[in-house]
Amino acid sequence: MEDILSLQKLLEPHKKDINSMSIDDAMLKRYLIASHTIQEAYERILATDKWRKEFPVASVNINSKGIQKIIDMKVVLLCDEKDADGRPIVYVAVKNHFMKNRCLEEWTNFIIYVFEQSLSKCSKGMENVCVLFDMKGFSLSVMDYEVLKILYDIFLAHYPERLGRALVRNSPFIFKACWAIIRPWIDENTASKVKFVTDADLGSYVDPKILPDI
Repeated sequence: MEDILSLQKLLEPHKKDINSMSIDDAMLKRYLIASHTIQEAYERILATDKWRKEFPVASVNINSKGIQKIIDMKVVLLCDEKDADGRPIVYVAVKNHFMKNRCLEEWTNFIIYVFEQSLSKCSKGMENVCVLFDMKGFSLSVMDYEVLKILYDIFLAHYPERLGRALVRNSPFIFKACWAIIRPWIDENTASKVKFVTDADLGSYVDPKILPDI
């Protein structure tokens, strides 16, 4: 509580300017958890407010460049049901992603759109989401490190502590080589939330019956 009060004091002169997101105790706590110091949390909040205005995040919607096109590809779906702990579920069917002619600007728009939509589905008291990567049909041709890096960097910088759990379902042996490249990017806190699961133990986290068949 003392750290929250200290962070509030630092932000006090900027309260009228920080209008792209709600500043409450829960938000301040997320930034404090994700930062090493109160000063770092303060600087990250200012940076996120600036980013949200300059992008601008508030204007991203289904009509933004590329979003409907990617929705139609059925790579990512926001589920109606929640995981076992009440988190909204972002379902990723990796087999449906094609790198040919993909546009990073469109994917950046789409990632932000999905983040914002999934967080809007959080019930009171729930502040993070579950991302489920379904690896059925995975091949190296769908492994897109650039898009994955954009997703991670945006989450880390501007949505701290918004990832509650990342499930990697039925990861094939070939993905081990990919994970060896991805893992060094990821901080320990985020890595601790990544769970590799089979269909046999998926039910401990998500009811398989609520997942889409795409």
